[in-house]
Amino acid sequence: MLKRVFFFIPIKMQKKALIIIIFVLSTFMVWKFCFNQSPKPESGVFQNPKEIVQKIQGTPVQKIPDALIQLNKRNLNIKSFYCKKASVKNWQDGKSFNLNAEIWFEKPAKFRMFLTSFLGKEIDLGSNEEVFWFWSKRSDPRALHWAEHKDYYKTRLKTPFNPLWIMESFGLKKISLKDKKITESDNRIIISQKTINASGKPIIKIVLIDKTTGKFVGLLVTDIYANPITSSEVIEYDGKFPTAILYNWYEEDAMMLIRFGDVQINTHIDSDTWKLPNINPKINMGIE
Repeated sequence: MLKRVFFFIPIKMQKKALIIIIFVLSTFMVWKFCFNQSPKPESGVFQNPKEIVQKIQGTPVQKIPDALIQLNKRNLNIKSFYCKKASVKNWQDGKSFNLNAEIWFEKPAKFRMFLTSFLGKEIDLGSNEEVFWFWSKRSDPRALHWAEHKDYYKTRLKTPFNPLWIMESFGLKKISLKDKKITESDNRIIISQKTINASGKPIIKIVLIDKTTGKFVGLLVTDIYANPITSSEVIEYDGKFPTAILYNWYEEDAMMLIRFGDVQINTHIDSDTWKLPNINPKINMGIE
């Protein structure tokens, strides 16, 4: 039928019509696979954050749990990793969309993550030993926001744009016990700390570890009234390496799921990866 219709259309118009059809079909496919309205996933660990905060009021343990010792020892063997193919799904404002990611990580403070869509690079998050930064195509102004680590508490940086939080969510760093309290509940080790966030507001920061497997379970941050601010939980492992992490930003009503693929552990990473991007304009978040 399509051939019969095209037979009566001039050749030039046929070419234009084909271009329009291809454009419409490609736009539909992009919409179908990049934007949809799939429901948000439910947290398997932080369904009741206030209950977890109540548990930190218990009596602290007198001895460092074996599972925590095992986790820190195991993490010593992971110095860096590179993930070429990570898939990212975001949920916000009643919609969901899919992105691709490329991730670099090197202890103690080096990190880089590119998020890309069919329109190109969307987000650049990064950190080296001196500074950290974020850039988003959708931000207004579209500037590179950066700061020195020593000025972190001046930045008022929101958690979704915080590369330091993303790094910590991997659960690959040594968990320091300085100024922290350890309690136990059921099969969880709970490490809590009262501190302040980038806006200078008091918060409670909680790390969960599986008492049986010694695996890092996730992070939870609440205000002093136990209202959740953000959380991250490892929902899948490949051996001892996390392969899927679910993030929840309660104040922004947003969620993100990262699935790692093609991970190379303890691989060489070019030093240029950690350089502050040459993007203008630049905004120093550490200047009050």
